[in-house]
Amino acid sequence: MYPREQWTTFWIVACVLFGLLLARNGVNKASIIVCGVAAVLLCIPFYFATRDRSKPPSRTERSLAFAWMIFRRTLGIFFGGAMVAGAGVAFVKGPFGPGESVFLLLIGLCVLWATWFGQGYKKHTFTDDLDLHRENKRRYRWWC
Repeated sequence: MYPREQWTTFWIVACVLFGLLLARNGVNKASIIVCGVAAVLLCIPFYFATRDRSKPPSRTERSLAFAWMIFRRTLGIFFGGAMVAGAGVAFVKGPFGPGESVFLLLIGLCVLWATWFGQGYKKHTFTDDLDLHRENKRRYRWWC
């Protein structure tokens, strides 16, 4: 599970960003929908962090894990693929130099890695990503 301090910081930042969105655009139907969708998406990692991993998952937990995996992979493949493709185009035709293209390529590859395998509890290393992915495959009976 994630440390409590990390979640406190996370929620403070999320509330400040929601406040800025509402202050800039006012309270209207669109801003309420955006804040609602974002709030639901921000609750998903918190939900999984509070689950007791020593017990078998419930049907709800398994369904939410599958939905989260599909959502994460859909967005991640789109944005990570766009970054990798953009790095290739920028390198060949480019408004950027080779350094910027390599940087964009590396960021795109990191997004694709996190898209497919997820991110482990250690945020600044890749060492536990594969272990957590294997554990989640077994726990939620994923095929990929």
